[in-house]
Formats: sequence, C-alpha cells, structure tokens
Amino acid sequence: MATDARVKYTKMVIRNSFVALMKTKKLSEITLKEVCELSEINRSTFYRHYKDIYDWRDQMEEEYQAKINSIHDRINDAGFEGSLALFLHLIQDELDILTALLFRSGEASSIKLIHEVFYHRDGHLEENAADDAERTYLKKLRYYHIYGCCGLIVSWVSNGMRESPEEMAHEISIFTENDRS
Repeated sequence: MATDARVKYTKMVIRNSFVALMKTKKLSEITLKEVCELSEINRSTFYRHYKDIYDWRDQMEEEYQAKINSIHDRINDAGFEGSLALFLHLIQDELDILTALLFRSGEASSIKLIHEVFYHRDGHLEENAADDAERTYLKKLRYYHIYGCCGLIVSWVSNGMRESPEEMAHEISIFTENDRS
C-alpha cells in the first residue's frame, strides 16, 4: 500500500511539473533535467515510470482517453444534458492537464465525444429525414451545434467556470434545442 502511495505521489509531482513547464514551453522544448529539478526527483526515478518525455505524454493522453471512453459508455444512460455535464466535470477536474494536452493532441477525442453526444440526441432526425436535402441540412445543423458547444465550453473555461457543469450543460441544451427541427 505504501508503495502505491509513493508511486501516485511521484507521478503527481511529475505531472504537476510538466503542466507548469507546458504553460511557457512546447513539450518538445522541455528537458528531462527541467522536469526532474522541478519535481525534485532524480532521473532514475523518472525512468522507473516513463521511458521519456513522450512516453509521459502518451500515458497522460491514454488516461484522458479512458475518461472520455467512460463518458462515452454512459451516453445512453446519462442523456444529452447528463452527458454534457459529465464532460464538463471532466474539464473542471482535469483543467490543468487538459490545458496542457488538449489542443496539442487530445482535441480529437474531446470533439469526437461531443459529436457522439449530439448524434445520440439528433441522429435519428437525420436518419428519418424525408430526402437528401433535409438530411444534409440536419447534418450541417448538428455540426453547427457541435462547434457552437465547443465555443460555449471555451467561453465557460475562459470566464472561470462560474456556472456548474450541470448549469452549463442546461444552457447548451437550451441554445441547441431552440433551432432543432
């Protein structure tokens, strides 16, 4: 049990060091020496957990992807607002690491999840469209909602996440419900 606590602590310190460094540098500009100095660990401790800096990034992205997959698995049960609220909670809880990684390589999985949430809500409209023109219109409307949702999430984060994830999910639902067919 003590070993697990030490490992968790060490990984947390390494993660925090990367996040701090990535606020001012690209990952490719960060040296292992900087990470170790900021973490107050030696190289061998780092190498016990990661092969190199890119292995650390890959492991962080895998953790993030697992959390995205967990939300994806609950879309049917959580419904539209619930799914958005789960995603917003993830952003709120993991903002530091997501800020560091999201726009570099994790963005695709985040956007994909938002696509899934909207498709789960609106996909039947496209499937039941009267013709190709209506199906094309509804698909464009879904994309409009998805990227508008992303903009609202960025605004929410930029403004200090004053609303709860549930309140923000409800606002997004209202905005996107108003122009649904």
